[in-house]
Order: sequence, then C-alpha cells, then structure tokens
Amino acid sequence: DSSVSHYLRAAEIRADEATEAVRWAFDRLIEEEGDEVAQEAAAARSSQGIREAMEQLCGSAGESGCTVDVAEKRIQRDWYSQVIPTEYTVGGNITEPTICEGLPRKLPDVDLDNFEPPPDAYDTGQGLIQLAGMDMEIESNNSELAKNMLRCYAERKINDFLKGMVPLAAPVEDTIFEPAVPTYSEYAGGILQAAFVEQWRAIISPAERIDVLVKSVDAANARIDVAAAAVKKLSESIRINCGVAAFTLAVESGTSWSIFPSWSPGPLNAQIKRCQEVLTEREGVAAQEVSTMKDAILSLATAGVGMTDAQAAIVTSGAAILTAVNDAKLAVARNELEVVLTA
Repeated sequence: DSSVSHYLRAAEIRADEATEAVRWAFDRLIEEEGDEVAQEAAAARSSQGIREAMEQLCGSAGESGCTVDVAEKRIQRDWYSQVIPTEYTVGGNITEPTICEGLPRKLPDVDLDNFEPPPDAYDTGQGLIQLAGMDMEIESNNSELAKNMLRCYAERKINDFLKGMVPLAAPVEDTIFEPAVPTYSEYAGGILQAAFVEQWRAIISPAERIDVLVKSVDAANARIDVAAAAVKKLSESIRINCGVAAFTLAVESGTSWSIFPSWSPGPLNAQIKRCQEVLTEREGVAAQEVSTMKDAILSLATAGVGMTDAQAAIVTSGAAILTAVNDAKLAVARNELEVVLTA
C-alpha cells in the first residue's frame, strides 16, 4: 500500500506540474497575442499619424506622398524686369551701381564771389549776359549732378533689395511669371497651399514698390529741371536788371549833354524799380521750388524705405514654408518612433 500511495502522490504532483506548465504556456500565448495586437495598433496609429501630418502639410497631395524642394535663392532682377529700367545697373553680383561711381555725398559749393569776370563784363549789357550764362552753366552742372545722385539712391536701394537671399519653394519658383495668383490646387486644403500663395504675393508685390521708386526719381528729376529753368531765367534777369552796368546805363540815359547839361533821376528810379520787382519774384519762385522739391525728394525717400519692407516680407514667407515642412517632418518622426518603442 505504501508503494502505491507513493506512486499515486508522485503522479498527482506530476499532473499538477503538467497542468501548471500548460497554464503558463497558455498565458504566454495570450500575452504574445496581446503584444501582436498592441504592435498592430501602434503601427496603425503611426500610419494614421503620418498620413494626417502629410495631409495637413500638403492637402490632397499628401495622400500619395509629398516632397517639397526648398532652396536658398537670391532675389532675381528678371522677376521685376518690367519695372526696372534697362539702364539701371543693378542685380547679380553688382556691388555698386555704375551711376554712383565718383559721386560726392553732397553738392559742391560754388564760390561766385571769387569769380573773375571778363574785362568788359560791367561795361556792356552783353557782358552781363555772359555772366548770366556762366551762372546758368554752373546751375546746369549742379542739376545734372543732383539728378545723378537721386538715381544713384534709387539704384542702391534696388540693388540692396536684389542682394537678399530667400528660401524659395520649387512650386513658387515655377509660377513666378504667372499673370494671376496661382491656386496651387494640388496642395488644396494643406498648409503649403496658403504658404505658396503668400510667398508668390511677397515676391510679386515689390514690383509696385520698385515702380513707385523709379517714378519718384523721374518726378524729382522733372522738378529739378523746372527749378533749374526758373533759376536760370531769374539769374539772367537779376544780372541784367540789378548789375552795375544796368544802373550805369540808367544814369547815362538820364543825362542830357545839351548846351545846358542836366540829369534826370527818372531812368535810374525805373531801373531800381525793375530790379526790386525781379528780386521780389526771386523770393516767391525760390520758396515755391524749395517746397515742391522737398515733397518730391520726401516721396523718393519714402519709396526707398518700402524696399526694405518688401525684402523682409519675401524672407518671412520662405521661413513660414520651412517651418511648416519641418513641423511635418517632426510629426512623422514621432509616429515612426512610437512603432519602434512598442516593438
């Protein structure tokens, strides 16, 4: 009996061990199946997250995969060829526009007080006209110099603008010369659609600013021509009506060399009156020309400030595209990492 009992107890122990082994194996099988389900769920979540990130970035284009080339590009003169005059030396590797070479930072002073007139300058009316011609020549030279300085200002502003570097998206570069705003419909519903439209607008809009800047130079130059013409006219009139020769001739005109010599102040008084009228006219014309010139040059300066803002807008548009692309890449990387961690 004791032997039978021993074997029965041994059999019961082995049966319990076998039962426990089967239970352990069954539990492991359930756990493995649970791990596989978890991995499959993680993979599904990752795929969904990646898909959503790409669709958020690219819209409908994200369904089939979306790659966007963004390259650092210099702002091109060709983009604004319709508003930049062909004679403007700007763009590319130009460091200093040709018109600016050798120009002073201010107009030169003209010392008329130390000017040596011709010997007969004060003897005849013709001599006074010669003096007036000399004065007009100086004024003409200053006018040309002033116009060149204003054009230099504009060309420098445009050239500095064209030196800007911008992260340029390939779809935008391909549509820069479109006459109307591109829709980028293949990216419909995505962040990039609006970002591409914004970059296209940022690139195109400076054309209007450049046009205003160039026209401001033309307007200021026109005012310089008008002012120079007025000054020339007044200069000649002052020289003729207020010069020493004019008053000498007036005195001569009032002198009578008859048997009884006499002198009348009438011609001299008339000459003095004419001189006063010319000087009064000069003050009015000068005030008017100074005012109009100031307005023209202020308009030019304002247009120049706008060029800096335009360049900043293009750079900002490129930064927005890079940010959107980078955010999508990070979202994809996070979802891929989740699959690795649950494996």
